[in-house]
Amino acid sequence: MSRLSPSVLVIILLVSCLFIYIGPAQNQANQGLVGIILLLIVLIGLFLAFSGGSVAQRESARNMLGTLTGITAVSCAALLGQQALNGNLLGLMCAPVLLAGVYMIFLAMTARIGQHVEEGEVLLIQRRMDHQHIIRPPGLHSPIVPALEVGVAVMPTYNIQTDVEIEMVDTASLHTVDKIMVDTQSRIIQRFPDEGESMPVEMRYEGFLKLPYNYPNRDHIFKEIADRRNMDVMQVRMSADFWIEAIQSQLRRDVEEDLRAIIHDNTFYNPEKRSYGKLAPADISARRAEIAAQLKNRVQEKVQQWGIEVLDIGITQVVLNPDRIKAFYRAITADLEIQTANRLSEQEIKRTIAMADAEAYQRKKLAETDLEIQRQRNEIENASSLQMLQDWMNTIIADNPEMKPDDLKHLLTLALDEHEKRKAYREHNLIEQE
Repeated sequence: MSRLSPSVLVIILLVSCLFIYIGPAQNQANQGLVGIILLLIVLIGLFLAFSGGSVAQRESARNMLGTLTGITAVSCAALLGQQALNGNLLGLMCAPVLLAGVYMIFLAMTARIGQHVEEGEVLLIQRRMDHQHIIRPPGLHSPIVPALEVGVAVMPTYNIQTDVEIEMVDTASLHTVDKIMVDTQSRIIQRFPDEGESMPVEMRYEGFLKLPYNYPNRDHIFKEIADRRNMDVMQVRMSADFWIEAIQSQLRRDVEEDLRAIIHDNTFYNPEKRSYGKLAPADISARRAEIAAQLKNRVQEKVQQWGIEVLDIGITQVVLNPDRIKAFYRAITADLEIQTANRLSEQEIKRTIAMADAEAYQRKKLAETDLEIQRQRNEIENASSLQMLQDWMNTIIADNPEMKPDDLKHLLTLALDEHEKRKAYREHNLIEQE
């Protein structure tokens, strides 16, 4: 009984109280008291059906309403059965059994005309009296009562795949990436109970209550999708395909907007340079995992406000035009070539200077060696010359003992002058030979 919608339970409660009032209560003297009791039952039922409060309180009120309606319906059937058999207790006992049979027939009819929610979908209903919402999970439910309820949406519970293709993405270096392919996995927010935990339906399907009303720019988008399908907005909202298309449409816009902002504005750590910097076109493919992680966080902050949970975002392909890459790296290549040429020139200059220094050092060493040889030669020659002069002087003195010292001095001067002339002549000849 409690699986029926509150509107249907209220109708059963009203009919049961009405049958009790116009049936068994007619023959009683205290008909007014019975009427007051029945009125209190109806008021309590209405309060339970349309009371607010938390999700858990509404679920509890609905169960209480189902129990109250069941007791009232069984009591109505028992009293009507006893009255039909002129107070016989057989009617008091058989009527509830007959009611059970009628209830089974009612369920069979409901199965044919009731609201069937497909597996993987959820039906959202709004009550007209208090604007409260009811979530109907997959399964068979009582039909919507148009006077009391209105269907809001039929939404999917499964994961939604969205492929986003973004073209001509600008980077901070004023160069463009031709195309980036992004895959996303998302779903409407759901809370899954832990093992053994009892969770009301509305609490589990939390995002399904947000999405129809928090969807950004919903009137324009909903009307645009409905016009493409040649259907009314209220009619097309009762299809899960409509919500899939709406979710994918908004996700594509958010993913494209945030991805462009990340690539153009955000900085990434470069372990080689040990610093942060912005990405060039060729770096995007190598850093796609980091970009996807930042993109997921930014998109999740947006979509969770309107009831969507992003499960995964991945960048599957980054397309770069080869000519665009060459143009981008042409200046860098030219700078590298200039730097290489300068480095080679500096190395050649250093090598030439080193060779010149080595050759100069070698010449210096050779010159010093030649000077040393010449100095030693001169010393030898000077020693020989002195010995020869000494021998000559001794011979002159021995042959001419009567020679005066001035004459001897004159001869010695002439000999030294002759020796200096011959020495200068020899040095001149050595220089010309070199």
